[in-house]
Amino acid sequence: MIGQAWVLQPQPAPTLFRQDFASNEEIMADTHKTNEVSINEMAAKRFLLTPRDRQMIRWVHDARAATREQLQRLFFSAASKSRCQHRLTVLYRHRFLDKLPRRSASEPDVYYMSRRAFRGLRELRGAGLSDAAPTRLAPLRVPHILAISSCRAALTAACDPAGYQLDFWIDEMAIAPYTEAFGFIPDGYFQIRRSTNEGERRAAFFLEVERSGKSKRALTDRFAKYARFYYDGHYERLFGTKALRTLFLIASDYGMNPMQHIETCVRLCEKAGATFFRFAALDDVLQLSGTDLLLSPTWRQPGTGDLWPLFTLG
Repeated sequence: MIGQAWVLQPQPAPTLFRQDFASNEEIMADTHKTNEVSINEMAAKRFLLTPRDRQMIRWVHDARAATREQLQRLFFSAASKSRCQHRLTVLYRHRFLDKLPRRSASEPDVYYMSRRAFRGLRELRGAGLSDAAPTRLAPLRVPHILAISSCRAALTAACDPAGYQLDFWIDEMAIAPYTEAFGFIPDGYFQIRRSTNEGERRAAFFLEVERSGKSKRALTDRFAKYARFYYDGHYERLFGTKALRTLFLIASDYGMNPMQHIETCVRLCEKAGATFFRFAALDDVLQLSGTDLLLSPTWRQPGTGDLWPLFTLG
């Protein structure tokens, strides 16, 4: 068994993730804990953090990078673009957040926690996240990280109106020590808790965002590794549950045709026996609103020719 502290327990929610990673409840909660020194510094500048400011700082830290659009989707209404931008500008000027230099005026600002954002890091540590540290972003990885954080924001926003709870989310850096030996590293892992007629249920997901085309050979090898990891019992041993679906989202970068790529992946998954995959075009998923991402027939499933929802009511 790989590090018992890392084994997930089916019900209730795994202790590890409640303690070591931010749950959606923690992210969205109104935490009033603030370091006394930072209170004095903020008062001197006639600036105080709001509960929503704290939530945004925590979300940017956990997601590693975020845009105004993502943060607005989570913390503001659709009509509050200027209000969201104003708060981000204030947080940047007071060094609670930093942002990457833009290569052109058309690019969105990308917010993250660098060493410059020392007040944001101090705020997180004072609120109990003792290991909060500056984020280092490799420029070539930024588009991929933003695609993942867009998925995370969309899933988080879809859970609330559906009455579901996104319990926690861990990223590739936390997953790597436990799946890398099996030949793959997902972009994320999360669980969604919901009430049903049979009682409370918990669904678990890996996330993969595909932004560049891969050969059929490379895809076949990846799906086969996922299948062995799941069907040989390694997933259940490490994560404490049999429940798993892998969301495989395909972007349109580099001239890729998402629909053609999805059909190719579905056929390869069928041959590999990896029926727990679900495929969709990244751009289509990010345009969904409300509960559609979870409850509308959006996802292509190996073994069928139809689109399916992730969940059904009842």
